[in-house]
Amino acid sequence: MLNRSYAGRAIRPLHVHRVTEAELVAFADSVGERHPACRCAAAAARLGHPAVLAVPTYTGVLALRAERVLFDDPAFGADPVSLRHRESRITAHRPVYAGDLLTCSVRVSSIERVGASDLLVTEVTVRAEATPVALVRNTVVMAGA
Repeated sequence: MLNRSYAGRAIRPLHVHRVTEAELVAFADSVGERHPACRCAAAAARLGHPAVLAVPTYTGVLALRAERVLFDDPAFGADPVSLRHRESRITAHRPVYAGDLLTCSVRVSSIERVGASDLLVTEVTVRAEATPVALVRNTVVMAGA
């Protein structure tokens, strides 16, 4: 059973990540994205971008990494074996580029009991410097909690 006192909490520490061109190309490969701006700096520049451009779902991966501190906290009560991903929604505010230094802050939006399970909603705000890049809202079910 998840610790309901975490609802509304901002989780520390912030996850900080420097985006590399190699990882953006690898991510594009993994999701089958073939657009040249996601693979080549020169192609991105021809379209007015300062560097290789991330596939929009890339911020979802960063959000999952940032949430790890929450799920690893024994006081939170998450059982990794019982966790099931239900939904992710990504609201992009601007593209992510190779070279960006991104910070991810995690907030536990809600914890709700549904039958024998707990429904957890988190919001991860991704920023480059002080500029919002994306908001990733994840919903997870802890079955049989």
